[in-house]
Amino acid sequence: MAHPRKYDDSDPLIQRLRQICLELPETYEKEGWGECTFRVNKGTMFAMTDCNHHGSGHTAVWVKANPVIQDMMVKSDPKRFFIPPYMGPQGWIGVRLQLKSNWKEVASMIRDGYEMSQPRKSKASAGKSKPGPAMPVPGKTNAEGKPAPDKHSPGKKECYVILLRGVMPTGKNVVPMARLREVLTKAGLGNVQTYIQSGNVIAESSLSRSEIQDLIHTEIHKSFGADIAVVARTAKEFAKILPAHPFGKAPTEKLYFTILQSQSQPTLLKEFAAGDYSPDDIRLRKDVIYTLCATKYSDVKVNNNVIERRLKVSATTRNYNTMAKLMELSNPRTIQNTASRAKKKSPQTPGKKKSQTRRGRLA
Repeated sequence: MAHPRKYDDSDPLIQRLRQICLELPETYEKEGWGECTFRVNKGTMFAMTDCNHHGSGHTAVWVKANPVIQDMMVKSDPKRFFIPPYMGPQGWIGVRLQLKSNWKEVASMIRDGYEMSQPRKSKASAGKSKPGPAMPVPGKTNAEGKPAPDKHSPGKKECYVILLRGVMPTGKNVVPMARLREVLTKAGLGNVQTYIQSGNVIAESSLSRSEIQDLIHTEIHKSFGADIAVVARTAKEFAKILPAHPFGKAPTEKLYFTILQSQSQPTLLKEFAAGDYSPDDIRLRKDVIYTLCATKYSDVKVNNNVIERRLKVSATTRNYNTMAKLMELSNPRTIQNTASRAKKKSPQTPGKKKSQTRRGRLA
């Protein structure tokens, strides 16, 4: 049975939301359950309207999000954010909309959902990706279109996966990823990429792990005023984490990875490893803690904050999908392909028009 249409095309909230979603590359709109749903070609749905859906009494958007930050955002501002029905258990966040809403913030959340919904390699192939040496690819350029100078001392460059702890789309730890890429490139890192707003960076440097952690912490504090812990691993080290999880064929949506900034004291590690964390299954492997949730991550009692207190080190947590995506992005073959595409696009052939972003609505 078809659902009656719940949204009004003339509603300025719907118009603004539609503009944000359809400006993203390769997206389209499709009516579903009487609401506007926004999807990625060959990917999945990343946003959906809530126009008094099941008598909710509000106009809102449901956005695909990282389950790790869902609970934090709802607790930070329950008047604006809520856990939507149906999609909530998968980590989606509901955002109540008003004309005076912070639309830049809404757009940032939607872009995160969009990036998470793009087609990618299968989970099996992501787990089997083999790391290799960092590929030399074109980095950021200066105003003349020439490569930006490397400010670091000469030496073998490594590709790093850098995780920022506690970055949120809203609140005190807001770090816009586009601006962060500029800051880190200016600081001397090469080929800087970011993935979603929760603070995931891929970059090249000849610095050591501790040096790159200190550098990024300092640059973020200087540029954004945020005191954010930084956890870095080389691409080779990072690629070993996901395949090493000890839970066999457990559902990937229940797997979480807490990565320590540095090694904790042996006595604290021993005490932690001996603990009973049922109904969740939590295991320590060197400087990574693997969690298999009994229900969902927001119900886990030994979460990131508890781990930090017990082990007396900074740490940050990611879910399976984010880990797999970062493995894919930091793989040398992916980096090389990205560089090749960038080289083909720039400079643009004179007289040729830019390709049009596919967008539109399906009935």
